Amino acid sequence: MIFVGTLDGKIIYTNTAVSEKLGYSDAELKNMYILDVHPDQYKKEAEIILLKMLKKELSVCPIPLNKKNNKLLPVETRVWFGKWDNKAVIYGLSKDLSLVQAEHDKFQKLFESNPCPMVITESGSNKIMQINEAFTEKIGYEKSEIIGKTSYELKLFPDYIHKKELEKQILNNGNIKNVEMKICVKNGDILTGLFSGELLDYMGDEFFLTVMTDITQRKYVEQQLFNAKNEGFSYECVENGKLAVKECLNKKYDIVFMDCQMPIMDGYRASVLIRELSEEYTPIIAMTANAMKGDKKKCIQAGMTDYLSKPIDINRL
Repeated sequence: MIFVGTLDGKIIYTNTAVSEKLGYSDAELKNMYILDVHPDQYKKEAEIILLKMLKKELSVCPIPLNKKNNKLLPVETRVWFGKWDNKAVIYGLSKDLSLVQAEHDKFQKLFESNPCPMVITESGSNKIMQINEAFTEKIGYEKSEIIGKTSYELKLFPDYIHKKELEKQILNNGNIKNVEMKICVKNGDILTGLFSGELLDYMGDEFFLTVMTDITQRKYVEQQLFNAKNEGFSYECVENGKLAVKECLNKKYDIVFMDCQMPIMDGYRASVLIRELSEEYTPIIAMTANAMKGDKKKCIQAGMTDYLSKPIDINRL
């Protein structure tokens, strides 16, 4: 969308894209000022940003434009001085970010609703920019305590050198998958997690998106099963639900302990597939972080035999 305005901001020309996207007629636009296409609540801020852009102190204005129907249109606007009919004018070029905003909103919903702790970190400064609700519940910090700080300041990782090596891997390869690492929670407990991450580019800036699968209880159970080898037990452990299905179809087991939250495929889906594809009936015991009333029903519906809620009671195990 192209705007041409006088030095005091009165609109003298717009291209057809402005009318199509904002809903104003050419005649209406020519009786308006550039600030008139900005929402009332942002006009003062838009005026300040516009002045800074004309002084070359800022390059982009992120304030949305206001449609005739009062709906907001997300845009990225650039302005500069120029000539129009030999008169000094201000040129404005606004890029419609509706699709970008829609993708951002979709990502935001997935980010917030993900049951695994997730964090977005700025690549250069390593400052934490965003965390989801699962991160708050698992690690114990509120958003106000953690946003804008680094994991080093918060002492989140006991092995900080390992953490820095993983950051280098993400920068070099674009991602990491299921790397085991310990993390400190606010109350001082140490959790073991599988960390996966990707390098994201958002409007020219790079960020790390990291997701953690808590395997603390699984590691505990593994150790207890290892100790039980002296009593005649043997066991296999796999990293995700997809591998669990494969293992159960290839070998007969007396019992399966199924973690409900796993990467690639969760325990519920894995149990459904095992029941559908296996000719043998093997008891499947769910291991879930929840102990809500409907959780046992969900486990049974997936084909599981029973469930253990975390933290695992070793005697019940």
